[in-house]
Amino acid sequence: MSILGPFKLMTVTIVALVIVIGAEAGQVLAESFAAGEEDRMLAMVNERRAEHGIEPLEINDALRMVARRHTRDMVTSSELYHNPDLQADVDTALSGWTLIGENVGVGPSTRAVQDGFIDSPPHRRNVEEARFNLAGIGALASERGEVFYTQIFAERRGPPRPTTASAPAGPTADDVIGALLDVLSGIADSLAFWR
Repeated sequence: MSILGPFKLMTVTIVALVIVIGAEAGQVLAESFAAGEEDRMLAMVNERRAEHGIEPLEINDALRMVARRHTRDMVTSSELYHNPDLQADVDTALSGWTLIGENVGVGPSTRAVQDGFIDSPPHRRNVEEARFNLAGIGALASERGEVFYTQIFAERRGPPRPTTASAPAGPTADDVIGALLDVLSGIADSLAFWR
């Protein structure tokens, strides 16, 4: 047996461990977002639209990534605010859009935040805008148990463009320690852009 034999085995073992650990870390990051709550909120939005004879929104993965990144940033900063780069982020993620809108909110549950959106005329307009045909929703719970949401709505005409949007990294415990001290439950805001 040559002296390189054990080193080759150790190298293969280390590479295998790195692959497994990397896959596990990616799964943990994906699970840090409340995907079930994102889907639940989309169902509530589409239920509201159906009540008013409006076509349902289709989830768009690229818009979901934009929404998740912004939601993560709000949780990290413990502030509720609109994405100041929304137009540029959507331009990068989605070709052919003609109208976009954004609702942001925080609250104790998906139902509470969605009810808050519906009770607010600017938010309700985004939810009920018939020209919107795509959505991306980001939801992430804070350490205090409040859930931050970003809803991004878009109208897109023409064929979809393939995207290479990557999943955002979730916040670490250090990122959110002490966050949300000044955030009040149920605060929400709305924004829209037209082309």
